[in-house]
Amino acid sequence: MFLLPSIIIVIALWVLFERGSTSLARITLTDMAIIAYLLHGLCNLMFTRDTPPDSLALCHWGMYTILYIVTRNVANKLLVTWLIIGIGITQAIIGITQLAGWFPSNHPDFPVTGTFQNPGPYGGLLAVSLIAIAWVLRSGARLKAFPWGVLLLLLVMLVISTSRAAWIAALVGIVTLFPRLHDGWGKRTIISIITGAFVVGLYFLRPGSADARILIWQVCARLIKLEPLTGLGIGTLPQHYMNAQAEYFAAHPDSDLSIVANNNYQAFNEFLHITVEQGFIGLLLLFGIILTCRHSSRFPFILTWFTFSMFSYPADCEWLMIVFVLSLALCAGENPGWCLKFNKKWFLCSLVMIPFTLATTLRYDNAVKNIKFDTAPQFPYNREYMLQFARQKRDIHVLERLTRDVCSSTDILCDMGDLYETRGDIKRADSCYSLARQMVPCRIKPLHKLYLLYKQRNSTVAEDYARQILNFKTPFVGSVVLRARADAKKFLNHE
Repeated sequence: MFLLPSIIIVIALWVLFERGSTSLARITLTDMAIIAYLLHGLCNLMFTRDTPPDSLALCHWGMYTILYIVTRNVANKLLVTWLIIGIGITQAIIGITQLAGWFPSNHPDFPVTGTFQNPGPYGGLLAVSLIAIAWVLRSGARLKAFPWGVLLLLLVMLVISTSRAAWIAALVGIVTLFPRLHDGWGKRTIISIITGAFVVGLYFLRPGSADARILIWQVCARLIKLEPLTGLGIGTLPQHYMNAQAEYFAAHPDSDLSIVANNNYQAFNEFLHITVEQGFIGLLLLFGIILTCRHSSRFPFILTWFTFSMFSYPADCEWLMIVFVLSLALCAGENPGWCLKFNKKWFLCSLVMIPFTLATTLRYDNAVKNIKFDTAPQFPYNREYMLQFARQKRDIHVLERLTRDVCSSTDILCDMGDLYETRGDIKRADSCYSLARQMVPCRIKPLHKLYLLYKQRNSTVAEDYARQILNFKTPFVGSVVLRARADAKKFLNHE
């Protein structure tokens, strides 16, 4: 909660008291590109979204803007570079403690996750920090023994993270950082072949995960077609994605990708994510930011981050966004620009937003703790909060609002179906279960719900659903599947 404001305050104090800082602020092409992108984002929020944005998300993005402004005014750019490296070192040390068993991992299937929920974003952060320390070594820094030790530490933990996207991102960053590696057509050809073979090899390492991403990208492509120019609105991907996935499988009932489908709220590609929510206008403005950074010596930092973002969701991870903003500020500071005739320290007045952000965050935490006592949701457009609120309240009106304005999933629809069933509304219960089944065809829960719905009413439809359960194909045969099959078999034998 206090991580981002604390970093901003420390950097701001450094700017106020550091020596050698210039008296005038300087606007660069990157600054102008970012301003254009933010203005488009504000217009998108005001005129594109059908529902109000999440206030907590707005506060976080406001804080990232403040972090960028403050970091841009740091005269000692090497200090900021070491801050990026220091964040990577911290996460690497946390990973070591998890390997040693001193601290638990945040995911039951992976021993190392750092402070993240899974090793994907963890590896992405290590990749950017790895490129940063490589940049320090290339620039001829003193005390080379220490940077080489840091490089080795980050490299080892990056490999241990098993994040394929992070490996690809680090490879791209290294090749970009050392241009002599790919100078000339011969070297470029060799690098291209090696990179291609590397990517193909990583696909076969975990093909199921890769196929799941292919499915997600195809569904996102369907969403882009709805509003290709302006997008559906910032923050609306979770609201539309699962319904779009259901429509995809309705149009492709025999798709081989149905076996890897799951409930999902991410695009696993930030370029696709931005295009869905902000249209091609937002995507072009983002490319404008990237292009203005390409002449910076620290451009490999940005390129590594964006390469990783093609396979993951770093924009939803606070640590990764902090590293990105710091890297972006470094690149912007190296570009030519125009001096403004006022003291740069006036920019620090933006720190006044920090108390408002903290107040909103504290209010959010308090609302989560008191969900069971609240009669109405205090953050009605926040996905995590509304999921918890709906889970505890099990109110049909809350669930309807959740699926309409925030997000949907097979579990939410099954809960809605259960409530409709208790009310005797069989038609709506059937509709919820059927839609849930279409969203994720490889999950047996919605099909089992349909079977139980009609079994209790001695309907002949239950026999058809029972046979479908016995013939149901799923990659995970757990206790739920076994119980459903046993129940269906007993029912058919009895009949």
